Amino acid sequence: MLFFIADIIQGLAPVESMKLDENKDAQIVIAADTRSTSRLVLIGINARDRPGLLLDISKGLLRLDLQLHRTEAAVLDERSVSVWRCTYMENIDPDAGEISAVLSVS
Repeated sequence: MLFFIADIIQGLAPVESMKLDENKDAQIVIAADTRSTSRLVLIGINARDRPGLLLDISKGLLRLDLQLHRTEAAVLDERSVSVWRCTYMENIDPDAGEISAVLSVS
């Protein structure tokens, strides 16, 4: 699903199961590569758009000691979709539950 969010941002036709649903709460998809030394964490977010949403997400990533390397984002209708490529600043094991809790954007 993370790659489908990136496709939507780039303007590619969404897959049927990934079409944006105006009534759906925020979706957060997390993929962490624990095998590499780079500690790469990819985060995809599909949420209702609102002023300051991307700033709030980036502040949440900083609170989690995640260093932002690259992001892509787009607003489609009233939804904001974004993909965040991060690495941990410290040697911490990725915790999907903690990331989801901090980035709760519904």
